[in-house]
Amino acid sequence: MHSRTRIERRDYPCWAIVEPAPDIQGKWVAHCLEFDTLAQADDPETAVRLLLESTEEIVLEDLRAGMDPLDRRTPQDDEGWALLGYIAEQPQPRIFASFEEMLKKLTADNEDPRQIVIAVQFFLSYQRPIASGQLSSSKKTHTVFLQVRERGGDALAV
Repeated sequence: MHSRTRIERRDYPCWAIVEPAPDIQGKWVAHCLEFDTLAQADDPETAVRLLLESTEEIVLEDLRAGMDPLDRRTPQDDEGWALLGYIAEQPQPRIFASFEEMLKKLTADNEDPRQIVIAVQFFLSYQRPIASGQLSSSKKTHTVFLQVRERGGDALAV
């Protein structure tokens, strides 16, 4: 008789806000709202890549320690959630498949990429055989889509 190994799977849909660093010219900051993790880089794509790496490490560390990574959530005290809500409520968000496509379009339209706010959705998925208890593999899918909104002064402008 063939026995099957049961697999435990945990999926974490995540949102990140990516925008120019307010205090360091030429840098971009990516902030994962679900886990309150941050990353900084010279361009938005690298900032998101670094954010994914750091967020994945934190989630894996929590899972290995038997903790729930979602206990890190603090959406009620984060202005990033309000910003994400604003972007999501716009009637026609500009959606791109990649950062490269977004930057090409902004350049073609003579828009300054430093004046935008980007919302990125990504998913972290983890699985392990229940019998072993060891986290055997992880899979992450990211940059599902980007929504871009121009930032004018302190307020967002459509």
